[in-house]
Amino acid sequence: MKKIFIITLTSITMHSFAYFNYTNFQHFDNQVGFGMNAQQGNFNTRDSANHPNIYDMVALNLEIEKLFDVGLWLDVNASNIQTYTQTTFVDPLGAFPFIATFNAKVGYNIAFTNFFSMTPYINFGKNANLTAFTGTTGGATINQGVSKDFFYTPGIGLRFEFPINKYVALFFDQMYAYNYDQSNIPLPQTKTIIIASNSQWTSILGVKVDLWENLQLAANVFYTNYNDYNQTSLAYLSSAPADGLLGLPTTATGIQGSIGFTF
Repeated sequence: MKKIFIITLTSITMHSFAYFNYTNFQHFDNQVGFGMNAQQGNFNTRDSANHPNIYDMVALNLEIEKLFDVGLWLDVNASNIQTYTQTTFVDPLGAFPFIATFNAKVGYNIAFTNFFSMTPYINFGKNANLTAFTGTTGGATINQGVSKDFFYTPGIGLRFEFPINKYVALFFDQMYAYNYDQSNIPLPQTKTIIIASNSQWTSILGVKVDLWENLQLAANVFYTNYNDYNQTSLAYLSSAPADGLLGLPTTATGIQGSIGFTF
């Protein structure tokens, strides 16, 4: 009886350990990747001919990801905008562009099986402010868009991972974040400050492929929806369109690819 009890206890322990064995996930998540991402977004404004205001952006990207043996997951992502254009604003980059982004995610990986895990996480970032403003003051036109202005971006998220085999893994990431605007853009001929703080929902669907030993390719598509803008800024936009136009990003869709190595 004692022997049966020991065998049963050992079996349960080994079974539990198997469920929290992170080897399959570490094979893909312990990685450094270099790549590029491209996205197109929409603003809430249109020009006099009713053409939509759209921006296109391409950025270089660096990602470092680590899944520790105890289940702690860390992902650091930094990028720098290389090209940025808008359809209805003259000088979207401004005089002192802050065009880099930095986001760090920290979470805990819960491995239900060797082929499915869930990772709740928190995010903190510093991101470029894509808000665009054009107006007139003293007869002069002001065009102010992506500048030294930026957002602080705290958030929470949930990530699901599916290693299909030792060569391919899929993942899905859903994040809610709030962008705290640091721009303080003054409106022409007034003391009112534009506040472009907003909330965002971002969905990411991606794949990682091991081509050869420690060589890994990765790609993902993403979609972001921006909302909950400051009502004072929105009221100005609707009540005084002749004096200025405030372009607030509403959605963004993009793709990212990278090549790197696992460790």
